[in-house]
Amino acid sequence: MKAVWIALALSACVAEAGDWLGTYRGSLEREGRTHEVRARILAQPGGRLELRLEARGLGRLRFEGGDCPDEVVFRRGAGGTSLSGALVGAPKGPSASLTLRRAGEEFLGAYEATQGPPATLRLTRERRALIVYAQDPENPGDTRVFAEAARSVAAAYQRRGYAAAEVQPCGSVCDVVTLLQNAADLPLSRVVFVGHGGWDGPFFGPESPSQVSNRPVCDSNQPVAEHVRWGEFTQALRRGTTADAQVYASACHTGGSNRYEAQGFLDTDDPVNAHYAWSRELARATGRIVAGPAGTTNSAWGARQVEAVLEGRGTVIQQTHWCDGHSERTLPPGKRLADVAPHPIEALVRCR
Repeated sequence: MKAVWIALALSACVAEAGDWLGTYRGSLEREGRTHEVRARILAQPGGRLELRLEARGLGRLRFEGGDCPDEVVFRRGAGGTSLSGALVGAPKGPSASLTLRRAGEEFLGAYEATQGPPATLRLTRERRALIVYAQDPENPGDTRVFAEAARSVAAAYQRRGYAAAEVQPCGSVCDVVTLLQNAADLPLSRVVFVGHGGWDGPFFGPESPSQVSNRPVCDSNQPVAEHVRWGEFTQALRRGTTADAQVYASACHTGGSNRYEAQGFLDTDDPVNAHYAWSRELARATGRIVAGPAGTTNSAWGARQVEAVLEGRGTVIQQTHWCDGHSERTLPPGKRLADVAPHPIEALVRCR
């Protein structure tokens, strides 16, 4: 029995059904020939996984099955032409399986078949980043500042070896939803928003709706347009990102109120604005890690903030909120992510 060993870096068993766990690129070598290979891993209901593998010139193969967390077994599934036949010389019958075993943060995989020549499969995780900045024709100076900050973040991810670090302008929530929906086939590992902001999240541009949130409306005079597309926005973010994706909003108050503002709101009997954090609610709704500044911020700080709070390198410049949907941290200025232990997520504060 022949076996081909591969290493896959993925966070498999924390995902929900429908989440992409990652995209991979590599090569398949067999009998002196090399074929380009692409693979995608998708979470399925019941904690099971599906691996979609395609080699140029050879066809497609879908493996499905396996239970988390210690071992995942993929077996040849229906659909598509059989890469199994080209790989192991067995075009018919369920004669191949791929077993992934956890090894720290990776999985080691064994491709086994009952017949056929040996082959070598090498796959490397592809990571992609999307940096979105708000553009406002009536405020070209602000637009230039946001664009420059976005390019700085993108350059950092390019230096990290990301397959893509795309910078895109936006003018409304609808633009951002479209960008995220378009990323579904090649899901993103990092998403960064740059612009003005408030407790209802980043201002994505001058067109309505310019913000999107689920902040409780306690005042009948408060605008509610931003609530309309919350579900659409969170669904697009989930579909356009991998299960281990991280998001940073470089916009004022996206991480809620800083400690001084929070106390001021409590003194005026306003617990919603004292405790509400857009970053927490987006993480709760999507299962992605989301972070943002507590209080006002400066776009020029964006690259350093992203490096500290998403990548765990360096210190934050200002009070920053981080949340993974289950736990959260509030980082004081000058602290590293590892300096602050996470605690259980707060419940959404309702109006009195």
